[in-house]
Amino acid sequence: MALWVVSCIGMLFNFFTLIYIGVLLALLVPPVYERHQDVIDEKVGLVHSILSRHLNTAISKTGQPPKQKKAE
Repeated sequence: MALWVVSCIGMLFNFFTLIYIGVLLALLVPPVYERHQDVIDEKVGLVHSILSRHLNTAISKTGQPPKQKKAE
């Protein structure tokens, strides 16, 4: 599935364009995250809790026991 996605993206863009986009994102994402860190962390935490809840529901429907966290 991942290779198919990479293939579809590769058909739309030139290799150098992908490199250019990657460099731009690598330079722009850290300052934006620093500026809006509180809001981004809040939203990512919310998405994480929702996805964890859905994953636990899917695991419980398949009959597999949920993974337990290791006690330290």
